[in-house]
Amino acid sequence: MDRTARLLSGAAILVCLLSLRPEPRPAVAAQAEGELLAIARTYLDDRAARLTTDAPEGELTRAPVTDALRRRLAADALAIDRRRELLRSVNGGHDRAEVTVQDARFDHDHEDEGGAPALHLTERTKLFHGRTPASAPQAEQYQLRHRFTFEKSADGRWRLASAVPELAEGGLPPDTYPRPGAGPTG
Repeated sequence: MDRTARLLSGAAILVCLLSLRPEPRPAVAAQAEGELLAIARTYLDDRAARLTTDAPEGELTRAPVTDALRRRLAADALAIDRRRELLRSVNGGHDRAEVTVQDARFDHDHEDEGGAPALHLTERTKLFHGRTPASAPQAEQYQLRHRFTFEKSADGRWRLASAVPELAEGGLPPDTYPRPGAGPTG
């Protein structure tokens, strides 16, 4: 077989192999990505607000969430409430927070059946102390990576299905992530 015939044969095989690859799922539109990022951001803002404001009534977040996540977040809300009250009794607690989001990245390689990508981002939160001497730091800060997953409800709206922070094994978690049921110190 001459060189030209081998090249044509190889090209034909490559075309056949490429035609066998499954079509990739269409990526979530940029508008939907913006909506998913806004849901994640609301969730993070609401966790910080739960720690820094008077005990809010109701659920941990205003973000739309699945029923399963809502049940888990009920335990988180109680843990944050206990942490807030403990900190207030010891040192005045926190009176406000600033939450920023960085390095947001959608993982389209692991989309679920509804086409929702996982969202990875870094939360940077600054918790301002309620009472501090002039010489002391006015705030504490932390940075956490998160992985969020989403699903569509029956009416076609996006809901947060999971929110997983990457907490250091054995480390002390930030005040916005006390461990539910771990006692008064979280």
